[in-house]
Amino acid sequence: MNLPVILFILLLIVAGSYKKKFHFAKFWLSITAVIFLPGLASAFFEGFHLLSVRNDIWMSVLLGSLAGIFLYKVIFRKMYGFSTFEHELSHALVALVFFRRIKKFVVTRHNGGYIEYSEGFGGNVGNYFISLGPYFLPTFTLFSVLIRPFLPDTWFPVYDFWIGVTFSYQMMNNVDEIRMNWTKKRFRSAGTAKYTETDIGKEGYIFSFIIILALKLFILSQLLFILVKGYSGIWENLEFIAEKSLVFYQYLW
Repeated sequence: MNLPVILFILLLIVAGSYKKKFHFAKFWLSITAVIFLPGLASAFFEGFHLLSVRNDIWMSVLLGSLAGIFLYKVIFRKMYGFSTFEHELSHALVALVFFRRIKKFVVTRHNGGYIEYSEGFGGNVGNYFISLGPYFLPTFTLFSVLIRPFLPDTWFPVYDFWIGVTFSYQMMNNVDEIRMNWTKKRFRSAGTAKYTETDIGKEGYIFSFIIILALKLFILSQLLFILVKGYSGIWENLEFIAEKSLVFYQYLW
């Protein structure tokens, strides 16, 4: 990586921070995400390496993931309204993280859905994360992994099979959702006559790409570390991300 490449990345980030006016919050969020991308990518692959040496876990997760691909193609994709519910639930969960009050939670079978939430903690930064929540938050996998350390041994390996199913669902559903929402076209909001932009169209392609990629890598790496090491893996993963990011920039220097 040389100076022209760095300048090109900065220009992309600046361009992604514009929408009618320059958004400083988007600029600094994008810069922070890009700075930690080397460590995030390394932690993601390290998580898979840790999983690969745990023979008591990885085979069940792998079989569940393969089953999840089949189930998504045959069943989940055709359950109209289910992916919409999961999409709006992700918005709502991120809103709750920012201490927002959920005013409306609307899901329709064929016409999409929406949520309304109060303004408050986090301001515009919180709004950006809430808007992009469904694209980086693997809701079902998140809850499944977080409760795993509390379950009795008799639940395994069946429960790890279930985690694999949720992982496949989340990843394949994410691909479909991003493909559908990667547009500036306006659509009629569910249950209203109002036309609005998609989440990604509203936040901008460059900003959305950077934030979704960084947070997706961060959350998945955390879940992989927790899956293998329990809750002690959270801090280990954070240290790993910081260390690998530092090593990367020391190498560049």
